[in-house]
Amino acid sequence: MRKNYFIGLFFLIVCGYSTLYSQTHTNELWTELGVSSEIVYNLQAEAIIETRFQEVGSYIKSISGEVGVSYKLIKPISVGITYKCTEKNRPQGFFAAHTGAFTFSYRQKYGNVRVAYRNKFEINRDTYINEYTDLYPQFEDRNRFKLSYARKKAFISPSLSIETFHTGYNQSQFLLSEIRYSCGVDFNLKNKFEASTAYTYKQSFGKSVNTSIYSISVSKSF
Repeated sequence: MRKNYFIGLFFLIVCGYSTLYSQTHTNELWTELGVSSEIVYNLQAEAIIETRFQEVGSYIKSISGEVGVSYKLIKPISVGITYKCTEKNRPQGFFAAHTGAFTFSYRQKYGNVRVAYRNKFEINRDTYINEYTDLYPQFEDRNRFKLSYARKKAFISPSLSIETFHTGYNQSQFLLSEIRYSCGVDFNLKNKFEASTAYTYKQSFGKSVNTSIYSISVSKSF
């Protein structure tokens, strides 16, 4: 059964390249370490450290740290807030970008199929000033839909997801700026450790560059 999951993931990656590959294309590697813990009943805290590499390891594109809390309102619905500080590699060096976000999440299982939806509204402030618009905060509305197959106590859980990004250029208009298509595999390890690997195709609108992202993450729950 595990062999079939890996074969399926391989064909998904191949199909993604054949149907979505553009003439101007870059590759990135994202690595992530995370920890989470339940503070009190239904209130959970989380911390994440992420490093992104341009062209799969040639140089560091950004390093970020994120902290947040989430509260489960009822069984399938949670809300949360997060703060993220990202050091981005610019031509003049690393400059910090600050991001605050409010999240709404819905997760439900139907047999062995898990359906998850997340809305994340972000406010970004970059300290790198390249043009006058950089002086103002940027607003972004993200919507992710994820479908995964997860049997009880299964070691492997494959998944597919799509996420849209809507950037606020003024107070009344949010335009579609990016879509991410992902396929991945989660590994349920011992002692509440989890690991995952995924391939993501990032389609950017208004830009001539699209990106393939290869990601690896490890997390621990307490």
